Amino acid sequence: MFSFRSHIASRKYIDLIHRETAKYANWDPSKKIEVGDYGHINRKTGEFEVEGNVYKHSSTAEKAALFPPNIGYPMLSYTVSSHVVARTGFEVTPQVGVQGIADASIKGEWQFGGKRGALLIMSHSRIESMPAELLEYITSSPLNEKGSLFKEKGLVTEIHTCPAYSLYMSAGNNEKLRLAFHVTTPIPSAPGATAGGKVGGEWWKEYDAGVYQDAAHPEGKHTFVPLFKLKKTPIRIRYRDSPPPGAMADDEWIDSPVPWHPLDEEGQEFKDDVGRRWQDECDELTSSYTGTRFR
Repeated sequence: MFSFRSHIASRKYIDLIHRETAKYANWDPSKKIEVGDYGHINRKTGEFEVEGNVYKHSSTAEKAALFPPNIGYPMLSYTVSSHVVARTGFEVTPQVGVQGIADASIKGEWQFGGKRGALLIMSHSRIESMPAELLEYITSSPLNEKGSLFKEKGLVTEIHTCPAYSLYMSAGNNEKLRLAFHVTTPIPSAPGATAGGKVGGEWWKEYDAGVYQDAAHPEGKHTFVPLFKLKKTPIRIRYRDSPPPGAMADDEWIDSPVPWHPLDEEGQEFKDDVGRRWQDECDELTSSYTGTRFR
């Protein structure tokens, strides 16, 4: 079984989520990632290493301030699971013994197969995204020229934030995970919280093996970032005159593919030619794939 701190575990989990969403999972959702961040994905760990932010860079901050991130409405829940995961019914048994589980806003049971599977659940998540006007400005900016700020780097154009999340990766031995998120009583000891004020929540879980983590902010603040979209700019198309009708800034940015070869069940890279060909095909699909599986 992976240890929680293993770089192989983080990369495998991130890879499984990326296959389903074309977005990158954040192995440590408490780690701050913001719209406008740029940097690169660590090939060994899969984690995003921030190098700067267009809202703070001296060359773009003034213009970027005119186009703050768009913030969407919260969703009750947002779930992503890999293809070997199946959701089944959830039955409240006497063994559970936790008050409020029956009325939990999120509850379910997931069956994992004989291969490693990943599951990410966010409560009341919302999406923050970069306005098209800012992306257009960045595209036409000298910063986007060859050898510039964004060469071989990824740009965060969208993040999922939430006040509570749960993530799990199975050990590949037909594990079962039972999970529920339920509201608890007010937490007077939390800063700014008083009786009858902010209401906290907590996760109840039951599983045999695998890597699991969760968290919930006691005041319901959107402090966690479990998922984000990373874009990269390919070879820039240059026009002798004005761009043709329909040419949009977003067309010049593609979803950033994973920087590693296909991974085996232990999270190690395949090194053979078949694995490399598979990666090439995945890279082509990743640039146009935007589907997300909901449950």
